Amino acid sequence: MKWLLLCALLGAMGIMQDNTKKDEKVVMNFEKDTHGWQPFYGTDGKVDRVTNPNDVKNGTGALQYTFTTGKDKLNLLYHTEPEYYAKGFRFWVKTNRPTGVVFIVSEENSERWQAMFWCGHNQWQEVTLALSDFALAEDSPKGNGKIDMEKLDAMGFLDLMAMLGGMPDSQALLGTTHSGTHMLWLDDFEFLEKEPVRNAKNDALDEFHLNHLTWLAFPNITLKKSAGGLQAHYKQEIPALFAVMKSIPLETLSKAKGIELKMTTKFPTDIALVLEEMDGERWMVMLEMGNEKEKSDWKKTWSDFTITDDTKGKGNNKLEPGKVKMMSLIDFGVIAGESEPSNTWDVQSVKMLK
Repeated sequence: MKWLLLCALLGAMGIMQDNTKKDEKVVMNFEKDTHGWQPFYGTDGKVDRVTNPNDVKNGTGALQYTFTTGKDKLNLLYHTEPEYYAKGFRFWVKTNRPTGVVFIVSEENSERWQAMFWCGHNQWQEVTLALSDFALAEDSPKGNGKIDMEKLDAMGFLDLMAMLGGMPDSQALLGTTHSGTHMLWLDDFEFLEKEPVRNAKNDALDEFHLNHLTWLAFPNITLKKSAGGLQAHYKQEIPALFAVMKSIPLETLSKAKGIELKMTTKFPTDIALVLEEMDGERWMVMLEMGNEKEKSDWKKTWSDFTITDDTKGKGNNKLEPGKVKMMSLIDFGVIAGESEPSNTWDVQSVKMLK
């Protein structure tokens, strides 16, 4: 993807730092300054310290990053002094539009790791990231398969939906929802001395135990954490695609036999479970959902999936689980005009069949 190429420049800055471990707890609280955060070189973004109580999570100050979208315009808020002892990160973030935000760390050898999370509209979101939450960027050089904190030379935030919204090819799907001026606020950025505990089972793709969501949503969908899962709500006012998506690190599904999904919808509809491979092939299986009172526990093996007509010929016409990079849930009932135009999904878990 084009936006991933931008992140490669982070690793080319070559900014060296002191490797001495800090004894004190390091928290950037933005009470006095911006702590060295700045827009990416060559962009027209602006970084300020703000004191408006509506834009501050804790204390009296926060960081505000303002930028505009457009064709070939970049957005990237970055910092060149990560703490090498850190075993994770914790921070509060807010955006003026619902969007997926990517947190990127870059090593001296240009190896880049990323973790994506969802931000609702004007809502402070706490995000806690362990090093194990990061996945290697698609176009990154491959090193030893892990983040080497002592080699980090930069870290940054990228508004993914704003980036895609500035690309003509994406506007057909996203419309103008993500055009214009964007803002991202950051507060209490902390380097963690101990890696956050992760209790996910080895067959789990998502059991929603984190304090943030790792899914993206199309415009006109309200996405939020619910009791023990993900909730997506939408109301069709104009023809639109209602879908949520999750990135899958390569090779994750290589030993799986299929997908297990626990999900309910308020009204009956047909939901497409779609897997996208690196070569562009997409594979789909339809789920006939009942109403919210009906338990829906789906188990689909790879043989249940069929290739979508629009991606035939892009690859070898064979589903290769280890090459899957994206999973999506799409309401086909609304597209076909056969389901309620307003619906709510609750997804409790997504697992691999072993």
